[in-house]
Amino acid sequence: MRNCLKDSVELQLPGAHTKGLEVETQIDESLPEWIASDPIRLKQILLNLLSNAIKFTASGRVKISVKRCPADISSEAEFLEIRIQDTGVGIREQQIELLFRPFSQADSSTTRQFGGSGLGLVISRRLTQLM
Repeated sequence: MRNCLKDSVELQLPGAHTKGLEVETQIDESLPEWIASDPIRLKQILLNLLSNAIKFTASGRVKISVKRCPADISSEAEFLEIRIQDTGVGIREQQIELLFRPFSQADSSTTRQFGGSGLGLVISRRLTQLM
């Protein structure tokens, strides 16, 4: 698990450093070494989220944090909570619903300015649901 996180962050560091961004990683000490998951798909999700954070952040930082969370109070099952925070441009509340529609972005100027197909978050969300 830690290697998957480390590899994902390291792959994105050159792009972040080119823009002068600080990348911070905060991993819960109690995070297990192994989890039941698909490491290839987990890495795909992490890379997508990190690359989006870097793409839409002109200055400042990108922070990834990972911690354990109980599935619910009546079970011993746990989930990982992975948060990626940045100091980027942000998004208006009315645009959030567009983020998970295939081939759409928050607004048309986003595609012109930053590129992208509008599929990364859709795919990441679906993979997360399947896992």
